[in-house]
Amino acid sequence: YGFLNSQSRSLHRIGAPVDFMFRFDLKKDDVKKYKLFFMFNLFYLNEDEVENLVDMFRNSGTTVVWFYAPGFVTDKGFNLKQMERLSGFKFKVIEKPGPMMIQSRINGLKFGVKSRKYYPRFVVTDDAEVLGEWIDGIGNGFCFKRYNGYNSFYIGCAPVPVEILRWIAKRAGIKLWSDHPDIVFAVKDMAMLVATSKGKRTFEIPTRMVRYLSLIHISEPTRQAE
Repeated sequence: YGFLNSQSRSLHRIGAPVDFMFRFDLKKDDVKKYKLFFMFNLFYLNEDEVENLVDMFRNSGTTVVWFYAPGFVTDKGFNLKQMERLSGFKFKVIEKPGPMMIQSRINGLKFGVKSRKYYPRFVVTDDAEVLGEWIDGIGNGFCFKRYNGYNSFYIGCAPVPVEILRWIAKRAGIKLWSDHPDIVFAVKDMAMLVATSKGKRTFEIPTRMVRYLSLIHISEPTRQAE
């Protein structure tokens, strides 16, 4: 719960509409519909579920971001080969507790959990584009590669800051609606932006939705005099 809760905060601020669905509701038509998938909570999967996802993403041309340990936990114990089969990366398991923090090569940002040391952690060992390393020097924890006909990212920890999520989205070919990390909701004929900071911004809607534009200003709360 903490993993998903912390990550959803930045995901909602990506500057474009975001849909959420359960893994078992994901269909092949969805893979054709969406350009980018964030796979946050797929740690426990059986063999059939893994093969279904492998087949679903194969030759789709979409972008999939795998977090921490996708498919590593099974009903028969831990299975690193299954995790590798799903994500396309080769891994080394680090069982010594360490900081769950990654130093990225994107804008020099660090991300993860500062408060405690955790295990296991996973190091990418094969030939991949390195986008970040574990801060204690054990190896690569944030990588990209072309796999099985789609674009695969692996990120070893969370939460990932919105700046990196927006960078991944742009690389996946997604046109962000706001040029700031704002909250955006949309349905077929209406869109809403909640600004997360002061200042001017450009808000580009990809299709004709509304005839009128309404601006709503919400003032900051004030403290009552004691």
